Amino acid sequence: MSAEVSNNFEVSTGSYGATGGWGVNVFHRRIGNAIETIRSVGQDRVYRTTYGNIGLNYTTGFDVNSNLKGKWKGKDWSVNFNGGLGWVDIRSGQDTGLLKGARNQGITYSATYAASGAPQQYPTKTAMEKDLELGLSRPAMTTLSMLRH
Repeated sequence: MSAEVSNNFEVSTGSYGATGGWGVNVFHRRIGNAIETIRSVGQDRVYRTTYGNIGLNYTTGFDVNSNLKGKWKGKDWSVNFNGGLGWVDIRSGQDTGLLKGARNQGITYSATYAASGAPQQYPTKTAMEKDLELGLSRPAMTTLSMLRH
């Protein structure tokens, strides 16, 4: 395989101080010669996975972050949030064979919330929302997911 070639364009702003801050980043990324997963089922009905330089990958989106910290009843506390939303378009660079015209596109998102510096990972967004709905002061985290059209 060959190395991927990437072009990134970003614009960021933010403000941070002793009690917290925020930041916003808007970006566009293009990866040529992208290394992508290639999956197929052979005539022997065996599922095979390999990797190759087959793709063009375009991603446009934004990231946000914020944090707030202080003291309450003599104890330090903090609340942190990081999140992002983007549009991904992955296209095959192959013009012949099985991968000709292959394409996948969709929304990608991530969100992480932590309170008092003790992050907890939830298996689903529903589980996180249930704890938040109950008013529990537990942190919540969702991991990167891809929605396909």
